Amino acid sequence: MAEKSAGLYKDLPVFQQATGYKYHLATWNALVVPAGTPEEVSQKLTAAMQAVFAQGKLQEFATKQGFEVYPLYGKEMTTFMADEDARYGKLIAKIKG
Repeated sequence: MAEKSAGLYKDLPVFQQATGYKYHLATWNALVVPAGTPEEVSQKLTAAMQAVFAQGKLQEFATKQGFEVYPLYGKEMTTFMADEDARYGKLIAKIKG
């Protein structure tokens, strides 16, 4: 559930607008490597993914399917994943009571 209306669904209210609840859920995907992977390997994979995104074809395809693409790499992605873990952890704890 997006935080704001966009793309194919720009005319539909988002969860927060429709329900009044101040929360959003989102799906995301990531290409990750195991801890201890040599930095050289990680850099090659990052460069390959940056080249894919630079072509624009993936974003175009995703947009046609109603998705938005926000490429993140390295520490930025690590921080994002940690933030998501913390956010969903709080939600799960609240649900469990």
